[in-house]
Amino acid sequence: FFLDPAAPDGSPEPDPAVFESGFEREVYRCIRARGYRVTPQVKVGPYRIDLVVEGAGARLAVECDGDHWHGPEQFERDQARQRVLERSGWVFFRVRGGAFYLDPDDALGGLWPLLDRLGIAPEGAARPPVAAG
Repeated sequence: FFLDPAAPDGSPEPDPAVFESGFEREVYRCIRARGYRVTPQVKVGPYRIDLVVEGAGARLAVECDGDHWHGPEQFERDQARQRVLERSGWVFFRVRGGAFYLDPDDALGGLWPLLDRLGIAPEGAARPPVAAG
């Protein structure tokens, strides 16, 4: 583990070898910079998910579609894998490499409201009180 300058709390970043690409690592760092708990290369059955963002009992799969790695055949395999995992309850957010490198804020713009809708907050963020019942 290495000191993660992208993490607000300075927690360790996984070894760079864990990531499949520099693109995936950059997306990880952008999400961590906002204070979210992110785990790279999560194994789910016979599949792997690039990044998983977790919090408050919810999780979100983030797939990094790098142009170098994702030709037409790989895209079809990824979509089939996504459909299988969605049937198991996973929710996905996909980031295209070309869009990310043109404008990272725009490419990740839909991620933040999706995390909010799922109830996934940055670590240490104030959470609404739980109603007694």
